[in-house]
Amino acid sequence: MDTNHSLITFVHTVMKKSSAYLILVLGCCLLFFYAPAQIIIQPQRVSNNPEAKLPETLVTDGNIFVKVVLSKTNCVVNEPVLATYKFYTRLNGQSKVSELPTFTGCSVQEMTTENTFPEMEEVNGKTFKSYIIRKVQLYPLHAGDIVLGAASVENVFSLYNKGTTINDIRNGTATTQNKTIVVSNQPVAIHVADFPEKDKPADFDGAVGTFTIKAMVNKTNDTANENNSLQILIEGEGSFQNIVCPNITWPKNIEAFEATTTEMVNKVTYPASGAKVFDVPFIAKAKGKLTLPPISFSFYDMQTHAYKTVHTDVITINVTEAKASNIDLTKIHENITNFKYIWIVPVLALIVGISLWFRYGFDKKKGPKQMVAEADEMIEATIGEQQEVETVKEDTDAEKLNRLLLSENDEQFFGQAKALSLELLAKETYANHVNLLNQLLSECNAALYGAANVSKDDVLRRLEEIIL
Repeated sequence: MDTNHSLITFVHTVMKKSSAYLILVLGCCLLFFYAPAQIIIQPQRVSNNPEAKLPETLVTDGNIFVKVVLSKTNCVVNEPVLATYKFYTRLNGQSKVSELPTFTGCSVQEMTTENTFPEMEEVNGKTFKSYIIRKVQLYPLHAGDIVLGAASVENVFSLYNKGTTINDIRNGTATTQNKTIVVSNQPVAIHVADFPEKDKPADFDGAVGTFTIKAMVNKTNDTANENNSLQILIEGEGSFQNIVCPNITWPKNIEAFEATTTEMVNKVTYPASGAKVFDVPFIAKAKGKLTLPPISFSFYDMQTHAYKTVHTDVITINVTEAKASNIDLTKIHENITNFKYIWIVPVLALIVGISLWFRYGFDKKKGPKQMVAEADEMIEATIGEQQEVETVKEDTDAEKLNRLLLSENDEQFFGQAKALSLELLAKETYANHVNLLNQLLSECNAALYGAANVSKDDVLRRLEEIIL
C-alpha cells in the first residue's frame, strides 16, 4: 500500500512538470511491469507437402499429370516434329504406363531412351519428378489437323479414408486404403499444311530439311565396255525417308543400271542428320570424252520455309578404246548345246554292260534285269560326278579379302572394301561385328566421297578380324 501511494505521488509530481507525451510514455512502462503475462497461440498452418492434405484434394491440386510437349504445332507435310510425352508427380505411389499414344497419319521414328531416372522440374512454382513415357519424331503424311493419341498412367496410392481430419492423422488414429487413379494428357493437334504450289520445282519429291549434294565417278579415266559407277551423296538434316535417287541425264554412249542405296542417318537426334548415298553402275559403250551434266536435288527448306535446289559439279569421263578380245571367234560354233555329245550315253551303257557281263556272266543268281539296273546306277553316278566337277566355285570371303591387296588405287580399294562390308553385314548376327561393319562402311564412304584420310591397313586388319 505504501508503495502504491509513493508511486501515485511521483506520477502527480511528474504530471505537473512534464508534457502530455511524457505521461503517455510512463503509462506504457507501468503496463509493461505490472500487467499480467498472456500467450497468444496462432493457429498452425498445414504444410505445403501434398501428403498432409486431405485425400480429395490430392489429384485436383495438380500433383500428378501427363503432359505432351511438341517442338512445333504448325508444319508442312513430311516436316519432322518432336513429340515428348512426360509424366509428372509429387506423390509417393506405384505408377505404370497403362496406355501408349498412337500417331495415326504420321510416320514415326522412336527416340525413347532406356534412361528411366526422373528429372526434377519446376511447374507453376512446384517441384515435380518427371519421367519420359515416349519420345518420337513424327513425319505427317498428309495435310490437315492431326490429333495425337493420349498416354495414360495408372497410379496406386495409399490414401486416408474419407472424413479423416488433420487431428486424426496427428493422433495416429487415421485409417488408409489403396486407391487407383489414372491420369492422361490433354489432346493435342498438329496443324499440317500442304506444300505451296508457288515456285515448286518440277523434280521436287517431298524431302523436307536442309541438304547438300555431291557426285563423283569411280573412274574418270575409263575404258569402253568396262564397269564403272556413279556415287551421289546427299547429306544434311531432315526427312531422309523422302529422299530418292535424283534424275540423271546420261550421255548417249552410256548404259546405266539400277542404283543401290546406302543410308547413314543418326535417327536419335532431332531433326535426324546424316547422309544417303546412291551408287549407280554404268558402262561407257564407246571411246570419247563424256560429260555428265550437273545433277539437281530439290527440297523444302524448313528454316527459310521455301523451296531450294542444289546441284553437283559437272563430271568429265575420258573413255579409251575397248580392250582387244582374247576369244578366238573361229572356234565358236553355232551349236552350243550338249546335244552333239548324246552318243556318249549309249556308248557308256554298252561299255558298262560288257563289263558286267564279264564280271557276272557266269553268276546265275543275277538276271538280265538286275544287270541293266546296275548299269543304270553306274551311268547316273558317272553323270553326277561330271556335274559336280563342272559346278562353278563361288569366291569365299577370304579370297575377296585377298583381292583387296591387289587394288590398283585408293578408289578401287575402298569401293571393294565397301562392297565386301555390305555383304558381310547382310549375313552378320554378332552385335560387335555389326557395329564394326557399320563403322567400316562410314569410313569407306568418307574416303570415297569426303576425301578423308583413312588407313587402308586399318581397314584390312578389321575385315580380317571379322572374316578370319
